[in-house]
Amino acid sequence: SRVSINQTTVLQPGPVVWRENQPPGIITTLNAKDNDGPENGGPFKYAIAGSASSEIQSKFGVSGNDLTALVTFDREEKKSYQVQISITDNGIPAMTGTSTLTVVIGDVNDNAMKKGSSDIFIYNYKGEAPDTEIGRVYVEDLDDWDLPDKTFRWADGRSHENFDLSDSTGMITMLRGTPQDSYLLKFLVTEEAPLIPRHTVEAVVNVTVKVIPEEAVDKSGSIRFAGITAEEFITPDSHGMSKKSMLQARLARWLNTSLDNVDVFTVLHSPHNTNQSQLDVRFSAHGSPYYAAEKINAAIVENGRELERTLGLKVLMVNIDECLVEKLYCESSCTNFLNKSNVPSAVHTNTTSFVGVKAVVDPLCNCNVPQKVVCYNGGTPVGDMCECTEGYDGPHCEIVGIGFVGNGWALYPPFSSCEDSHISL
Repeated sequence: SRVSINQTTVLQPGPVVWRENQPPGIITTLNAKDNDGPENGGPFKYAIAGSASSEIQSKFGVSGNDLTALVTFDREEKKSYQVQISITDNGIPAMTGTSTLTVVIGDVNDNAMKKGSSDIFIYNYKGEAPDTEIGRVYVEDLDDWDLPDKTFRWADGRSHENFDLSDSTGMITMLRGTPQDSYLLKFLVTEEAPLIPRHTVEAVVNVTVKVIPEEAVDKSGSIRFAGITAEEFITPDSHGMSKKSMLQARLARWLNTSLDNVDVFTVLHSPHNTNQSQLDVRFSAHGSPYYAAEKINAAIVENGRELERTLGLKVLMVNIDECLVEKLYCESSCTNFLNKSNVPSAVHTNTTSFVGVKAVVDPLCNCNVPQKVVCYNGGTPVGDMCECTEGYDGPHCEIVGIGFVGNGWALYPPFSSCEDSHISL
């Protein structure tokens, strides 16, 4: 007896493209395979699945082995469709399965562009970023496959000393050594296509460059969120607030500091995490000096439910720890190492770009990871040791003893377990 037709699939190298504005016609020829064996294979019979939506059934049809368009499509109305196709094989008894084919509506440049403006925020780690692509010049345009029809130039005809422009792609490059400041960049964009006469519009890009010191990154807190992409995290909502700016505002309130003293400077998908719906975010805050990571992370933990409600996101982890799951990366020893790069990590959307610090927690399978000598409480590094002021006796000029009266408390970094560790209190 035959079990199922679950192995029957529509064979396509990927989504098929059907150009907008075309009259109804044949989109593609359908091909299927059946792993039950040749005696139960083709010829196959195809049809739009009965479970398909009324929209799919009204816009797509099947004639023999051909998927057809029943209407003229407009990409500006919808960019793609998931078409459910039922496939009946030639076995005894005949069996039917359903497969989904993605039909992408190809763009035709049939809309004139309008002037546009965009914002780019850049965190320049220690001011040492190399030449960096920071985002494209944005103009308002319903078409999105029309870049070859556009050319870009500086509005005043002169290039900027801190930025380069690609005249063919509109990509802006921040040059090495660009100082911390706000920059108003103005461009002219020209477009010409068979359906659109030659025209030129203005485009304005507001660029903010902020230098982030090493201390801020070393003392940063971190969160791993679930169910969001980097692009979604930086995109403003209808009120002009992104989830990134909401997080910044909450941190400022919980830490009782000004908004300008809080920086959310890393937004990326960790290269160690294959789940691209999980997002790592890193941030710092300061009065004078920068707050310790433990203080920032504690504020997140204390207000975790409020943060999840505000952002509409699930917090998977506070203080990102790649050694948390035993033997995921290392058989025995595992140490978290914050790998900081001068090469930024960029996230681009149409009207907003964010260029942040590429700071990634790497799991190192070694207990003895060389660390930079850090001296606290006014201590001075001397070789691989610290010279401390009176009253600070720890190896890094920490206070090694503390007492409390009443309900006092103190925050310390968590213990890290490496090889055979034993902790006694």
